[in-house]
Amino acid sequence: MSPTTAVDWSAIAALVAGGHGICLLPRLATFPRSDALVRVPLTGDVVPTRRLVGFVRRGGSRTPLVRAGLRALREAAAESGGAHGGAHSGGSGL
Repeated sequence: MSPTTAVDWSAIAALVAGGHGICLLPRLATFPRSDALVRVPLTGDVVPTRRLVGFVRRGGSRTPLVRAGLRALREAAAESGGAHGGAHSGGSGL
């Protein structure tokens, strides 16, 4: 059986409630209230992380506002304990 993929939180919640698996849900994401769903916080030594990538129009990273916005996102990530990658082909890593 191949894995099921969904990108809408309501669809994901319906799949989980129907017994078709589990999901990792961001803390701020909302999902339908249901007796079939239980939110279980993850704890332990390993903390889940998310990699964010910023994309700008070609040449856009040279504009002052975009450069300042990307810098602010990098600083916020660093303050929260995250890391940032460098620019790569097709986009600008945060």
